[in-house]
Amino acid sequence: MTKSTEKTNPRVVLYARVGTEAQARDDHHTLNAQLSELRAYAASRGWTNSGEFAEMISGLRRDRPQLEAVLTLAQAQAFDILLVHDLARLSRSVPHIIEILDLLENQQVGLASLKEPDFSAWRRTTALII
Repeated sequence: MTKSTEKTNPRVVLYARVGTEAQARDDHHTLNAQLSELRAYAASRGWTNSGEFAEMISGLRRDRPQLEAVLTLAQAQAFDILLVHDLARLSRSVPHIIEILDLLENQQVGLASLKEPDFSAWRRTTALII
């Protein structure tokens, strides 16, 4: 186990994304709806909210300012867990998700998904099934 899973009150960063104006208006997909669910999920686990990042941009793009800010914080080990609503909010590209997982793992930062609770990215031996 890494330090992120060993802490009693790990620091969590929330990341939300929508790709279209239509999603931004849909009650179930709005950035506020995602962040609200993420806050509740983190609080129910005793995780300390260390920041929230949200953006409206395609998940196929790699140049996303808010995601880049999150990854910069991860490189500085400023938090222990990145929490997303679902993996598709993180990226629509499997190779990009793998790159992100590698970066997070190298900094001993975990990844958790609200909608895929069985998904766990805490160590290299974890299988990624999408």
